[in-house]
Amino acid sequence: MMRRCPLFANAVWRLPVVVAALLAVGSCGGEDEQSGPNAITTVLPFEEVQASELVFEGDPTDPGRGILRVTTTEPMICAIVWGEDDSFGRFNNSLSMNGTGIEQHDVVLPDVEAGVEYRYVVQGTTADGTLYRSDVGLFRIDAAAPAATVVDRGENLALDASVVEVVVVAAREGIAAQTPMG
Repeated sequence: MMRRCPLFANAVWRLPVVVAALLAVGSCGGEDEQSGPNAITTVLPFEEVQASELVFEGDPTDPGRGILRVTTTEPMICAIVWGEDDSFGRFNNSLSMNGTGIEQHDVVLPDVEAGVEYRYVVQGTTADGTLYRSDVGLFRIDAAAPAATVVDRGENLALDASVVEVVVVAAREGIAAQTPMG
């Protein structure tokens, strides 16, 4: 027995019609030269907006953290997906974005092990909605040099100094008194 739609008492709903309607309504995607449900989102190579090399380095303040640094030619919202195999499993972006596009992307990569090879994809979008994506790449973080704990401040020049004069300033009255040294 076929059911009649209560909104359209004379219309008979059939599976092909329902499926076609759901496909038309449920389609989503970016708009390019075309529009509508058949529009294709064009993904351009990330290299087209890449102004510097992708640099992966250890964080000198935390040996379990790496940093990805890259500069883009225009403000973008970017992210990196990465992991030990093609399933990636990790997703990070620059905290400096603060909800807007930036050009200098410094992305903290937590829980990185020095010497382990990771796979990654970098992806970003510009303000006009253009999507850019890198090919799958490989990176390895070398152990970062530990942060300096002793600072060389140079020679202490005050050890050879002598006091020539003392100036006492009375702040409330704005009076300065000078005491010559003899």
